[in-house]
Formats: sequence, structure tokens, C-alpha cells
Amino acid sequence: MPTLTMYQVDAFAERAFQGNPAVLLLEEWLSEQVMQAIANENNLAETAFVRANGKGWDLRWFTPVHEVDFCGHATLAAAHVLATEYNGQGEMAFATRVGELRVSRWEGGYQLDLPCFPPQPVEEELNSALQAILPQRPVASFRNFENLFVELADETTVRSFVPDLLRIGRFHPLGLVITAPGQPTISSPVTSCLGRAFPRIR
Repeated sequence: MPTLTMYQVDAFAERAFQGNPAVLLLEEWLSEQVMQAIANENNLAETAFVRANGKGWDLRWFTPVHEVDFCGHATLAAAHVLATEYNGQGEMAFATRVGELRVSRWEGGYQLDLPCFPPQPVEEELNSALQAILPQRPVASFRNFENLFVELADETTVRSFVPDLLRIGRFHPLGLVITAPGQPTISSPVTSCLGRAFPRIR
């Protein structure tokens, strides 16, 4: 096993020790079993593995239990490591399972050109399982590659929702997000959205 250097970056955080992605730069990919074992031992939300490909960088992300298709904060963490530790200049291009991602330095931070993942309808069987754990029939439901999204009728229902985490865990590897239109107030007359997220259970 080669000696590897790992960086831990506080992405999406204003203070040290609050962010959680780890980044490893590799000359060649390790086996998937080894990368998964490293991510499992790190026990962080995501561990990013990066290698040069001649035109830019290949990038893969692993949670403690499986490889994921996309992770924004670990992508920014990887860009930060390349910029600060490896003198990365200009726009950085990352080849991933969801296509090419580009990150550039911007006003003292980083700017990620996010891909568009159009929502997909929820399969009938999965929709039935969702309805069984919700306090009311959803106004709408859809999914992407990592989460189920459910719109409920009102803000109060979202705020009072008591999640059954064991049943939500059965949607693995998908997480669950519930949302509803917020109530306009005198100080904020524009209707907003309120949401609560229940991440994938490890």
C-alpha cells in the first residue's frame, strides 16, 4: 500500500473544524475496495479522490458506505487543495460520473459551475412508501439521483412532521426532503419555501 497524503478541508464553513470533506490526490486509482475502506475509516460525509488525467483532473467521491455521483462541497475542497498545495492556476476541470465540473477562483473563494439535474417522477411503489410515512397526501413528489423531494400543502405540516428515521432509512441510498410554501409576513411579503432534510442513513 503506497503512502498517501490526505487533506481535510473545512468547506462550506466559516471556522476551522466545522467542514468535513477529505481529499486524497492519487497518481493512479486505488481499487474501489480500498477507496471505500479509506472513506469508511474517515467516517466523513465524503472523501474525494483526485488524479491528473492530462487535461485536468478525474474526481470520485465516496461516503462511508458507497460511491456517490455528485458532491459539491468535496469538489470545492479538492479545488482548494489543488490551488493552495499544488499551485493550481485558473479554471480547474474535473471529469466525474455526471460529466465535467469546472471550478474557478472567485473573490477570495471558489465558484463551481453546477450541473443541472432535472427532477424525475417518483416510481409508483416508492411513492406509495412515501405516502405511508407522511401526515398528508403530497402535493407533488419527485427525485434526483440522491434525494426524494416531497411538497406538502402548508408550512405547519412541515414544521410538525416527526420523522420515522427507521422507515426513512429504507429509502437508502436516497435521502428525503420535505418542503412547503412559507407564509408571507409583514417584514417578508414574498412567499418563501420551508424545507427539512433527512439525509441518507449510514
